Amino acid sequence: MDQLKKNREFIINYFNAMSGADKTRELCEKYTNDQELIAHIEFFEAAFPKYELFIEEIMTEGNKVLIQARLNGTHSGEFNGIPATGRNIDLPFAIRYTMEDGLITDHWLIADQMLLMEQLGVMEPQTTHN
Repeated sequence: MDQLKKNREFIINYFNAMSGADKTRELCEKYTNDQELIAHIEFFEAAFPKYELFIEEIMTEGNKVLIQARLNGTHSGEFNGIPATGRNIDLPFAIRYTMEDGLITDHWLIADQMLLMEQLGVMEPQTTHN
């Protein structure tokens, strides 16, 4: 199997292992040595325990894997000073992973923070004016 396919398969397996699971440091370290990524996962896991991940699109090139995905979870823990609301979120995001020696070594992430705040009920939904 060529490296692009291996990287793609690795990331799909990673998403499947993390989705709906307790995202412990031990589980994270099976897939990554990127400490910033582990900290990010732990942060979101504390606020949205056992959140689920859904891949919508995946692209690979060289040692990079780019994912367009969604995070679904329930706000059951503090998030950036916002106490648990019990609300469900459906957050679209894109993440790029760098792969080296069978592990994620770096990432870049973008998510719709405004939509997240709206879903948590701390911001009014933005309206579009035509």
